[in-house]
Amino acid sequence: MSAETVQGLQPPRRAVRPASAPPAEAAELLDPSTVLVPTRFLGGAQPSAEAAGGALCDGRRTLAELAREGGLDLDLARTLLSRLYAQGLVCETGSALVPSSLFLEHAQGLCWRWRRARLGHGPALEACFASGSYSRRLATGYLLEVTHVVRGAAGHIAAAIAHASDEGLQLRLSEYLEDEYWHGELMERALKGAGLGQQELARAVPLPATQAVLNSWRHAAHTDLLLYGGLIAITESATDESSAIVELFHRTLAQRVLPEAAWRPYFEHAFGDSAADHVSHGRAIFEAAGPLLPSRRDQLRRALLLHSEALVLQERAVLSFYAEAEGPAAHALEWSE
Repeated sequence: MSAETVQGLQPPRRAVRPASAPPAEAAELLDPSTVLVPTRFLGGAQPSAEAAGGALCDGRRTLAELAREGGLDLDLARTLLSRLYAQGLVCETGSALVPSSLFLEHAQGLCWRWRRARLGHGPALEACFASGSYSRRLATGYLLEVTHVVRGAAGHIAAAIAHASDEGLQLRLSEYLEDEYWHGELMERALKGAGLGQQELARAVPLPATQAVLNSWRHAAHTDLLLYGGLIAITESATDESSAIVELFHRTLAQRVLPEAAWRPYFEHAFGDSAADHVSHGRAIFEAAGPLLPSRRDQLRRALLLHSEALVLQERAVLSFYAEAEGPAAHALEWSE
């Protein structure tokens, strides 16, 4: 099936809003008094002047001292090291305040690198799907587990709305809910397109690892709005991902493992999320919080990395349960003979 014969992806209803100007490049920079150390990922970064600057971060000297000793303009040093920080290649150790939006970028970069590193040491869905060497059962099972997560979104978004004290955030999250609450129905069309019957859908329950990921969202929505904003930021689609989603849609259809009727709703869901810039809801939550104390940053960083680890385990659980071509089409709990 050629890309020319396939209808383009369309954002699902409600996902398109009046176009707004793209966000300006982040102007938030680290304070000159910030003390930095490399993260475990700096050594694997592409060689660059920025990465070389990151190697000078020793956990003792402030950013201002590094600039002075290196003969660099302070503003240039702040810009370069803030960029490394946002990529998750260095982290702060001292008591200096960090702009909350810059910390969120840092957490996104760190969690992305963490997941890539963990998935590189074992089986991963992305590599499996890219190779085309996967069964129809695995593809259908993956769509089913995604559907469980999508169905659960309305519940945790509603809880986050109820716990948001700021009216602006309540409206933001209500917009998020408007986008998501009906997407379970959209994903059910994908499952029917893959050949799952109504009885199988009715009996299906999430894999325990999928349920754990959902519970992580629910707990954050009820107890920690900042953590909830971080979960949005590290898992949702951003506006710059649309072209990659379209390209992957066409490559996946060309593999002919599942029909277009199965893949189109899944990819249109991802395409619509990207068009709606759901990541911006997470940014808004952090921007409303103001600068974060070191203890709070460490708490959030650990919780977000733990969620990233849970996502890795969930992905491996999907591969483990659905990998064989023959087996139950859905995970179900039967207690009678």
